Amino acid sequence: MFEVKKSLIIYSKISELDQIHNFVKDLSQSIPLKDNHIYYLTLALEEACVNIMKHSYHNDPTKTISIEATFKGNELTFKIEDNGPSFDPRSISATEVKEIQKNIKKGGWGILLISRIIDKIDYKPKNQSTPYNQLILTKILE
Repeated sequence: MFEVKKSLIIYSKISELDQIHNFVKDLSQSIPLKDNHIYYLTLALEEACVNIMKHSYHNDPTKTISIEATFKGNELTFKIEDNGPSFDPRSISATEVKEIQKNIKKGGWGILLISRIIDKIDYKPKNQSTPYNQLILTKILE
């Protein structure tokens, strides 16, 4: 079966987000990604990384975020790793999302955007055997 793997490490700086677009664009040279896939996958990855930068790393530019992309079959999976405090984005309830929308709060839209773009979200907090949190985003390509 055809498989492609690529990885990227960025620092916890907003200026590093441009590398994510280039990463996804480069990935599209090896797998069947349409322009709208490139745009939306980049948006989901940027949102996930910004959440890590702001809420986990508290904008500490010395911290790093690792992104590994794996394409196999019709699934494109992104594993995003950080070593900050654990937070499972799946713990945000639909009620909380509606409350954010109702109040039109600045911020808080990242998890909603990711969940609308990505088909499956998984999360593995760091533990004694794994020193990194892992946010795993899977998109089914048709």
